Amino acid sequence: MQQPRMICGKRELMKFFGIGEKKLMRWIREYNCPAYPDEQGRYRAWSGDLASWYRLTFQRR
Repeated sequence: MQQPRMICGKRELMKFFGIGEKKLMRWIREYNCPAYPDEQGRYRAWSGDLASWYRLTFQRR
């Protein structure tokens, strides 16, 4: 189990999920991805929040 870490910026988020920018922005808009812009407009999120959100959103069976 990895320690949760803060992921900053779109590039890091795209790397985390292995997706492109268009898909990332769609996930943030339409699927309530828990990444929020800070004061500088950079998206930030905790890796643990992203992982559990991803499991809940996309791995329903």
